[in-house]
Amino acid sequence: MSDLPWFPFYPADWLASQTTFTMTNAEEGSFLRLLCYMWLSNACALPEDKQELRQLAKWEELEGFERILKLFSPHPTEPDKLTHPRLYKEWLKCTAQQTLLSNRGKAGAAERWKLKHHKQKKHQPTQATQSVTITQPDNFEQFWAV
Repeated sequence: MSDLPWFPFYPADWLASQTTFTMTNAEEGSFLRLLCYMWLSNACALPEDKQELRQLAKWEELEGFERILKLFSPHPTEPDKLTHPRLYKEWLKCTAQQTLLSNRGKAGAAERWKLKHHKQKKHQPTQATQSVTITQPDNFEQFWAV
């Protein structure tokens, strides 16, 4: 599973697309399901197996699914996998951004740990304070007698 539980969705682009505009509700729902499964995979990819794709898309009829399959193309890095060019491009941008933010977070945490460790060393008792002994008076009169 991908570390990205969401994907950018552009409603204006979806609704204005000639491809999605001419789809039936079943085709549109199946196409969106496949996009979701593709996004959640580790490489933004779908299997090439038509039967498996039909199951993922919840496409029950034997006919009509070819129209949806034509929207996918061979994956550029994963053999025997399919992808959707637009969503793959978005996935590459999001994974790059996630990696950048993760690296920044790790660097910040490392700095905080380094500073915390430095401060702990700085506030450790010195040799002089370790050898000092403080005597307490035995009673109230002895305390004020000094």
